[in-house]
Amino acid sequence: MNAEVDKGTASEEALRSLFLRQGCFVVRGARYAWDGEEITDIDLWVYSRTSSLSRARINVDAKNRSSPKAFERIIWASGIRDALKFERCVVATTDKRPKTKAFARSLDVQLIDGNALQRLLRSHDPAARLAEEELVSAIIAGKDDKILGDWRGRYVRLKSRVVDGMNFGGCNAWLDDINSFVEQGLTSSRRQPAYRVAYLALALFLVATDYILAGTAFESFEDRRRYFEDGIRFGDGGRAALDVELGLAEQMLRQFGPKNVATNVLRRGVLDAMAGLRVEVLSAFFCRPEIMKDFLEVACDLEAAAFSRDFLPPASLSAGAQATIGVVLDYLERERVSFFSAFLLPGLHWGSFSRCQFLRSPNAVRLGAATRQSSNPHLAS
Repeated sequence: MNAEVDKGTASEEALRSLFLRQGCFVVRGARYAWDGEEITDIDLWVYSRTSSLSRARINVDAKNRSSPKAFERIIWASGIRDALKFERCVVATTDKRPKTKAFARSLDVQLIDGNALQRLLRSHDPAARLAEEELVSAIIAGKDDKILGDWRGRYVRLKSRVVDGMNFGGCNAWLDDINSFVEQGLTSSRRQPAYRVAYLALALFLVATDYILAGTAFESFEDRRRYFEDGIRFGDGGRAALDVELGLAEQMLRQFGPKNVATNVLRRGVLDAMAGLRVEVLSAFFCRPEIMKDFLEVACDLEAAAFSRDFLPPASLSAGAQATIGVVLDYLERERVSFFSAFLLPGLHWGSFSRCQFLRSPNAVRLGAATRQSSNPHLAS
């Protein structure tokens, strides 16, 4: 890398650490595309939860350059915020001039100026966790990556979904990602990288679920559960939108399909497939208020595990993260024991972990009680 790229990486990682310490969830290098055309990337996408009702998506523009062009970056960042309907935006720049701050305030842009940026860079410890580039290097399989499944491309797509996919469609896509990388973790030789990506995909699913359910804070558990189940089954428009689409498809079949075609077979087949999704496994857990309030904390735990310099097997994660993994594995009809025992040391057996001190914490008991009964000891109280 050249010096300019090194400086940019350092500043973005330092800013990521700053927001993580404030309890935010951060994605670095999310790409925004429209109709297959890549438009731009967002240096940092930040998600903040300040109360049970308040959420903020923040785009951060970070430029650590000798010629920062701060005014241009402020206009660009505010335009991205408005175009993507984010709640806030931040610009980090080496510019130290007071008039730059005044211009940023005029556009409702928060500014991290050169003085604050230098203090942040001096206090940042790059050894504390993997940088984005290091995680990508751990994920990809060298020159053969595309032949072996294009993990790099899939990783970029799953993290970039935060830009415009914080909806039920995005949640279903992240569930597909989790399922795929769990499968890779259990069957391929690239087990640790697969687990890291699965951790991150699950973290992103949690963040999106938190964003979606924020508007249901004062609804009853049953109403919230029904809303969540319909969204996962039928998409963002719910059953009503699916009925409209099925009606259009049936009309086209009657008009252009073979004579005497049984159009009701299409509707029945689709609805039967939707009914077969075991979404109640997810809703029984994720729609409970005591679980919802910890969404962001657990998401940050999983993100930290994905970027940990020393690989963290699932049995070493926080109780909240383990409970969340267990519920999603149940929905995906994956065996919990297989996933959690994949990294046990020789001579150990799965039952050894039921006696771990962190699994006996009050948080583990509370989270375990919120899920369906399971023989898996990682949810035992």
